[in-house]
Amino acid sequence: MFAVSNIYAVSHERKSEVAANIGRRVYVLVLLLFVLAATLAAAHKDIRLGFDEVAHASYVAHLQQSGETWSNFDDMRMLDPSSFHFTDEANYLAVR
Repeated sequence: MFAVSNIYAVSHERKSEVAANIGRRVYVLVLLLFVLAATLAAAHKDIRLGFDEVAHASYVAHLQQSGETWSNFDDMRMLDPSSFHFTDEANYLAVR
């Protein structure tokens, strides 16, 4: 009788392992699809469109150009969305 119950236990453990492996695979697949969709959306996003995308891109460009870790907000200027050169217009993200 011990052998019969042991067989069922092994079968149940294998089913649990298979279910866990399927769950992990589904999780990884969903995660990969999300990362792929987010990457494609970011790559194809036109920064000229949207509420304040140009202001945020200007902030990042300012940090890249200045090399500062924390930006001096008084010096931040907006980018021209067609040429990506800084303009004389102050970046409104810097308004306090």
